[in-house]
Amino acid sequence: AELRSTLTAVLAEVRTEINRINRDIYDCCRDDGRKVFIPPNLNTYYPPLDYGRYMGKIDIYGQPMQLWETKAGTLVLPTLPTNSGGDPWDDNRIKRTAELSRVLGDNPAVKKLFDNAGGPVKKEDFIKSLGEALSPGGVKVKELLDILPDGSRFRSAPEMLDAVIEREAAALRTSGTSAAARTAAFGVGSEVATMADARIDQFGAIPRAQRTALVAAGITTLGKLGSADLKTINAALKRGGVGATPGEVGGWQASARTMMLSG
Repeated sequence: AELRSTLTAVLAEVRTEINRINRDIYDCCRDDGRKVFIPPNLNTYYPPLDYGRYMGKIDIYGQPMQLWETKAGTLVLPTLPTNSGGDPWDDNRIKRTAELSRVLGDNPAVKKLFDNAGGPVKKEDFIKSLGEALSPGGVKVKELLDILPDGSRFRSAPEMLDAVIEREAAALRTSGTSAAARTAAFGVGSEVATMADARIDQFGAIPRAQRTALVAAGITTLGKLGSADLKTINAALKRGGVGATPGEVGGWQASARTMMLSG
């Protein structure tokens, strides 16, 4: 298990370096108008390479996809599964809680809706106002709230998020796939007995630079991440020379809390 864990970390570094080199090559060739060509003996089979521009992740019928803008048009490509771990978004239950947290944290219309409601906001009214809005990952808000019972009422956005996290975690726990989600988040061979005590230095939901800053500030486990307030996290990120939006921080915490509640 230790060997697999070590190999997972090394392969993740290799993957990151290859992606950086690919990006450097693309930027270089895009800036001066040149293209990278396949060697002459292969030109009869393959056209010049032009990777295009990565636009981000989207969700299509519950499946994570990649969006690329190329000269040939916009391409939608599947996100291939990986055994190296580090991406808890492979499980849609965890993904939905993180996406909802980002919407609630970064969309000013959410605060305005609750402030003007004069009381608890009904799930159906929230969906009527913001249901068609897309999360940063391309999921409609109404899909993120689908797990909530009809007629549910909430006094605030955090209360709504708590309800979604509890229900998604329960669904994850009863489905018997929580162990697979744990492996996806922390890597193959991860031996995590208590999720609250799991160290975040291998938690791929958080970018490496931000993760390093949090660990240096003493926010070392999922439990500490889930219970820390936004001010504490922002201070830790600032000391590390990095930053994140409230929605991004909320997404990390939502993922952590969902995984802890899932067992």
